[in-house]
This record gives sequence, structure tokens and C-alpha cells, in this order.
Amino acid sequence: MDRSGKDPIDPEDDRDGSVRGESVREQGASEPQLLARLGELRDEFAESLKQGARLFGAESKLFASSLLLIVILAVTAAFVLAGASVFLGGAAVLLLIVHGGMDPVIAMLIGTLALCAIAAGCLFRMRGLTRHLRFTESRRMLSRLAGGDAPDGDGGTS
Repeated sequence: MDRSGKDPIDPEDDRDGSVRGESVREQGASEPQLLARLGELRDEFAESLKQGARLFGAESKLFASSLLLIVILAVTAAFVLAGASVFLGGAAVLLLIVHGGMDPVIAMLIGTLALCAIAAGCLFRMRGLTRHLRFTESRRMLSRLAGGDAPDGDGGTS
């Protein structure tokens, strides 16, 4: 409410017999001036929207380049770890041969089986993580919002 007791938000508030549009005209603002101001507001909004789009584009490029660098570094780290595991396995095999008195072929087979067991464990763990890639809860929520039944993407378990 302003000093006159009128609600400036409610255009239907006509306590003194005028509606909001008439009071604006009484303040000296003509229709062409109002249209000009509306055009200025539209131009400001369009400029703000353009700046937001440019900012989004720049941030998207930064996101893509950062993600690419992260993937490259992850692959590099994976190769370094793979090399380290091969050398560690080789050292374990040499330890079995030198100090354990084992046949070199059997020691190599034990080392290979150990590396294969580690790889299988990683694969099973990755398979367990793939359930998070299906967005089952999001799809279930969207289905509920749309009024349909929830899809059975994972056999009913979450």
C-alpha cells in the first residue's frame, strides 16, 4: 500500500475511482513514452539474454576442454599404473624364483593369474556401477510425473 492507501500492485484497486493505467497517465506519461520505455526494457532483456548465452557458450567450452584434459590424465595414469603392476608382478615372480625355488614357468603363471584376478575384480566392480548410469530413479520420477507406471529398468530393485 502506498501513502494514499491504494494497493500499487492491484490494478483493480479503484478506491478513488481510477484504475492503475489512468493514474500512470495522470503522472504525465503518455502512451508513446510508455511504449518507448517498454521497447527499452525489451532491448535490455535481449542484451542480457545475449550475454547469458555468450557466458554459457564460454563456460561450455571450458567444461569440454577441462573434461577432455581429465580424461587424458586418467588414461595416462591408467597406463602408468598398468606398467607399475606389470613390474610389481615381475618382481613378485622373480622373488618366487630366487627365494622360493620355484620353476620360472609356474611362477609366471601364478603372477599372470594374480593380475587376471585383479582385472576380473575391477570388471565386476564396473558392472556393479553401471546401474547408476541408467538413471532409474530419475526415469521413475518422470514417469510418475507424467502419470504413467514406473518402468522396470532394473527388475524392481533400487
